[in-house]
Amino acid sequence: MEFCLESLKNECLPPRATCSHPECSAPAVWDTNYCWTHAHDQEALRQRIVAAIKKHEGLVGVCLAGVDLSGEKLERANFSYSDLSYANLSGCVLRQAQLDHVLAEGCNISGADLSGASLLFACFGLAHCEGTKFCGAVAENVNFVGASLVRADLSDAHLFYSRFANADCSGATFRGADLERAIFRGTILRNADLSEIKGHPILDRVVR
Repeated sequence: MEFCLESLKNECLPPRATCSHPECSAPAVWDTNYCWTHAHDQEALRQRIVAAIKKHEGLVGVCLAGVDLSGEKLERANFSYSDLSYANLSGCVLRQAQLDHVLAEGCNISGADLSGASLLFACFGLAHCEGTKFCGAVAENVNFVGASLVRADLSDAHLFYSRFANADCSGATFRGADLERAIFRGTILRNADLSEIKGHPILDRVVR
């Protein structure tokens, strides 16, 4: 099942270039002709990507699908309109980063710190967000469908009309978050903290 609208892929994201490796249909990464799996030197490519992010304060509207940037310190970096699907950003420091309109379907941001980040209209369907910090993040209209947010910290986050259908939010903290019109349908909320929330979320067939 696809968790991102075709309009996001076709209208917002960079044009898709296919990997040049025979019989591979994965998207080519950034300025290369190959996907991350078939990159000739992944470590060298990683270093080039990180250097470009730090030089330009981000990489806007590029394909970083599947890349491994785990553990990098990328505070305030701008990834808006980029393809981060199935990328590994676990343990990254992304405080106050901009990830508006990103496609991050299936990505791994477990243990990452996105406190104060902007995630407007981002797609994190099926993403791994275990223990991720979203404290005070502006995450309105975000797609968290099917994501794992076990023990994630979304305290004081702005989550207007964000969708958590079929997501696992066990042990997650929503304390003080703005959940106006946020949709929790079939969501696992065991031991989740929804104290002092603002707004009126939609709770439909949730598991507590």
